[in-house]
Amino acid sequence: MDVVDLQARLGEKGKISFQVKVSPGADKTEWQESLADGTLRLKVKGAPERGQANAEVVAFIASVFMVNKKSVEITAGGGSRLKRIKVKKS
Repeated sequence: MDVVDLQARLGEKGKISFQVKVSPGADKTEWQESLADGTLRLKVKGAPERGQANAEVVAFIASVFMVNKKSVEITAGGGSRLKRIKVKKS
């Protein structure tokens, strides 16, 4: 599944949940090629300390799905590179 599919599902259902593998400390925040199992990969500029990378993940995903940051939640993996994300349409 890719980001375009997820955007369409969010529009239809009003909420989505997906896995993302995060690589912190990158030069810029951007999507990478998905893993074979469908897990999305995301490079983030934020450092993996004091929640900086997680904050960057939430802000980036909120902008991609055009929702408020409060509509994006890391439901699992807050301290891990592999995270479960939930997005609700505002």
